[in-house]
Amino acid sequence: MILDETRVKILESLSLVSSGVKALSLLPSIEVLRTYHSNMTLATLLVSSIDASSIAQLNDSETRLWEVYVQLLKKYLHPSSDFGPRNVLIQLLETELFSKLVYERQVTICEVIIGVISRDIDAVGIF
Repeated sequence: MILDETRVKILESLSLVSSGVKALSLLPSIEVLRTYHSNMTLATLLVSSIDASSIAQLNDSETRLWEVYVQLLKKYLHPSSDFGPRNVLIQLLETELFSKLVYERQVTICEVIIGVISRDIDAVGIF
């Protein structure tokens, strides 16, 4: 798919950019990941855009980023999901995001993780 290859190249060039508007700018493409099985490299680059620079948007109830992020967690935290996006989501959650999220958001993430583990015991090994 030429379009996916082009997107990958563009996202690779943006991968070192840290900006609060990056994830919001990419939100339409990130939203597609919820229902569309994408190229693993493309999916990995898209989810990696939700990093520490996105904290304000994740904590803001006025943006859709939080809802999309939670849906991505539910999709990619399963052991049968693509390991690239899953590993990036977990790494960013552990190192950059979780401690900076407001308490209610932290609770939601814990509920998502418990939900994943309760449906698939093999998910315990991921965390």
